[in-house]
Amino acid sequence: MLLFIHAVWFHFYYRSINAGFDQPSGDASSRCYPRWVFWLCVFYLGWFHSLAGFSKIASSGLAWGNGASLQLWVDLFGWKGSPFAQLILLDTRLTAVLQSGALLIECASILAIVNRWFRYAIGLGLFGFYLGVLTTFIDFGFHFNATLVALFLLPTDRLFGLFDDVSTEVRSKVKLPDGSPASNDAD
Repeated sequence: MLLFIHAVWFHFYYRSINAGFDQPSGDASSRCYPRWVFWLCVFYLGWFHSLAGFSKIASSGLAWGNGASLQLWVDLFGWKGSPFAQLILLDTRLTAVLQSGALLIECASILAIVNRWFRYAIGLGLFGFYLGVLTTFIDFGFHFNATLVALFLLPTDRLFGLFDDVSTEVRSKVKLPDGSPASNDAD
C-alpha cells in the first residue's frame, strides 16, 4: 500500500519531481515531497498495525497475551541461540508481559496520526517489537516492516529535513495572539 501511495504521488507530481532534478541541491524549491504522502503513509502504518492487534483480540480475546502461544512459537520456530528466545522460554510471566505489550502497541498504533510525540512513541514500541521478532525468528522476513516503521514512525522526517524549510517559512509568517512568532515545536 505504501508503494501505491508513492506511485500516486509520482504520477501527479512528476513535473515538479523532474524540475527538482534541475535545481541545485539544498534549494528549498527542489523539495517536492508533499506532507500528504508522508501522513498518509503514517496513517496506513498505524491502521495496519491497529487492525493486526484488534484481529488478535477478535479471534482470541484479551487472553491472547498470556505468553503461552509465544513460548510455543519460539520453541517451534525460533532461533534457540537468541538471547530474546532464551528469556521468552525461561519465564511465562515475562513472556505474557512482552506479548501483552506488543498487543497494546499494535492496537494503539492508529494514534500515530495524533502528533509527532505519539508517532515517535509508537514507532519506538513497534521498532522494538520488530527488533525482538527479527532476533528471535530469523527467517520470518519482517525486515521490510521494521524499515518502514523506522522511516515513517521515527523522527526520520526531521533527520532528513523533509519538511523543515516549509515549516520554518510558515512559522515565520504565523503570529500568536500576543504578536510573538509561532513556536518551532508546532506541528
